[in-house]
Amino acid sequence: MCSTCVGSSARLLGKLERLLGNFTEDAHLRLNLTLALHVLNMRGI
Repeated sequence: MCSTCVGSSARLLGKLERLLGNFTEDAHLRLNLTLALHVLNMRGI
């Protein structure tokens, strides 16, 4: 992976954590977010 891609990914994760909470270290929050994304995907939203 290129260094630009890594930097972009890190910035995106930082933004998401500011919005949603510390999901990279909180297993319950990560599970809730995963389930919510699956539900949205199944609904076609």
